[in-house]
Amino acid sequence: MMRYIKREILKGLDVQKIKKTSQSKKNI
Repeated sequence: MMRYIKREILKGLDVQKIKKTSQSKKNI
């Protein structure tokens, strides 16, 4: 169970990073 939860958390962090990078690219 813990492994699955950690994996989901990491996936969420990756998504947030991608969103931030896409937003910064749009601003440029």
